[in-house]
Amino acid sequence: MNSMNVVKKLVSVVVVAGFLAVGTFMLFSNRNDVTSKQVNTPSNQFDDLPLGVSKIFELPKYHEDFVISPDLESVAYILREGNSYCVYLNSVRQKCYGYVQGLRFSPKNELWYIAETIRDSHQQFLVGNGAEGKVYANITPPIFNQTGSAWVSVATTYSGSLKQKKNYLIKNGDETALPYNSVSSLRISQKGDVAALIGDFSALVINGKVRATHDIIFIFALSPDGERFAYAAQDKSENGSRTSRWSAFLDGNRIGGPYGEIGEFIFSHNSDKLAYTALSIEKRKWVVIVNEKEIGQYDLVTGSVSIASSEAPMSFSPDDSKFLYFATNDKTKGERYLFINGEQSSEPLASGFKIVFSPNNKHAVYIAESLPSRRSGDLNDSPQRKFFFVLDGKKSKEYEYFSAVQFSSDSKKIIYAFEDKGNIMRVVEPVE
Repeated sequence: MNSMNVVKKLVSVVVVAGFLAVGTFMLFSNRNDVTSKQVNTPSNQFDDLPLGVSKIFELPKYHEDFVISPDLESVAYILREGNSYCVYLNSVRQKCYGYVQGLRFSPKNELWYIAETIRDSHQQFLVGNGAEGKVYANITPPIFNQTGSAWVSVATTYSGSLKQKKNYLIKNGDETALPYNSVSSLRISQKGDVAALIGDFSALVINGKVRATHDIIFIFALSPDGERFAYAAQDKSENGSRTSRWSAFLDGNRIGGPYGEIGEFIFSHNSDKLAYTALSIEKRKWVVIVNEKEIGQYDLVTGSVSIASSEAPMSFSPDDSKFLYFATNDKTKGERYLFINGEQSSEPLASGFKIVFSPNNKHAVYIAESLPSRRSGDLNDSPQRKFFFVLDGKKSKEYEYFSAVQFSSDSKKIIYAFEDKGNIMRVVEPVE
């Protein structure tokens, strides 16, 4: 199994799914009553775990895929049995289907996936916590808010001899028909605000209201409180034709540009600050901008090239005083460095992954990949990929596969899991 894919899958099961979701119409106006205090209160599920390494699971030899729950208590995997794909949770077979994809745990440690009665039959449905949902021609994987108290998905049906297409919003299991032919780039805030791009990326809709229209809106972000939004839109020339330049907008007002590209937007936890990356036309450098102030320029900022990256390599600290990201000034070497508020703060890395802060805001840990080395002296040999984490500047041992690192609620321990020859091992270490 490809180690990068494994790391990305494992990282994704413990990374909170903050603001990825949908939006349109007045049907999106209902919020979940979840306070910011609930969001920021860490679980105490790890506080009583003893220090040391323990085996928590043994994977079967020929599994198709596997994921680990955020609490590191459950492992789910897929086994191919004849023409069926069977889902197992902690070695207990759940059910078999014609095909299974999108295996994942919610922030509440519930197992979710997309199933098909017959592969490529256009009969897909969500299975969440053991319950099967309604059948559609296609359905997207669920996207959760930070605590897992709300989720959204978009489903599609085709009817009649002309195969008329109709899209539906599925929010917490409730279905609502959407008056749009295309819905993409789903977002959901912790409060349950839902947003999406519609009409071939020409409009941004939040809680049922069109908040912005342009020829093309490429990317956008919704603030944690659901009250603010930022996006990148393609500029027009004086005669109204499209250009290859882009501008940044905050709450509908232009705040930057023109740029050659815009990479990613991220709001601070209190929704007051906005950071983004953009390719400066004059400098031919990627710039990092926080609250409309440039704090650094680089050959490459990780996460600026592909918004689909699951690495989540940019983050504000819990108190929003620090902004952390991975960047390089010599992309030909394949090196990346961690930067904090524009200051280089790490040794050379192949790449950087999710940055996690302790509940008391005194410690930070991130996952990184070592610069490639070869298993032998043969130049034709493929590089051996190794991953590690860095806690307060101190590097851990290297692994081929391991999950993201978490803190106990008292910030005194870090907990993570790694795979060793099919065994899932849990590690509990003190934070010094």
